[in-house]
Amino acid sequence: MLKKEKSLDEVVPNMKSLGNMLLPYTYPRSLYSIMDTDLDIFRERELYVDGYSVIIYYQKSDYGYYLLETLQVYNKVGPFLPFSIVLKLGTKFLGNGGLSLVELFRSDRKIYCWSLATDDYGKPIDLPYEADGENCSYEGISYFYINPSYVNFY
Repeated sequence: MLKKEKSLDEVVPNMKSLGNMLLPYTYPRSLYSIMDTDLDIFRERELYVDGYSVIIYYQKSDYGYYLLETLQVYNKVGPFLPFSIVLKLGTKFLGNGGLSLVELFRSDRKIYCWSLATDDYGKPIDLPYEADGENCSYEGISYFYINPSYVNFY
């Protein structure tokens, strides 16, 4: 069972700090192995956001010439979340510049996966790879929506 956190303002700095600590053990700096999946317990939390029970999964990866932060979000008890909550979580964790989003279905739930590529100083950079998608905006926040057929999660 996941630990239920008290507030989003507590969760964000804790998970981001832990993401930095786990960088040496995260793909691609560490080959994907059973150890990487064992560390998932540190990357996942359950919390309540605006009345919804939400599962969040945060990970930071070092690809050498860029860092990639990802945030996966899904509703614990229902198939979807209001996009305002999805956006709120994405911007709380990753800021509001250089965001990308892909939406996937797994186990009858929609998983919203935000990503942000940054340089070594934390400044957002363009995606370091080509992706099929389109530029979108919601409530004044711009993001790049990636076509789900383009993404391959193992």
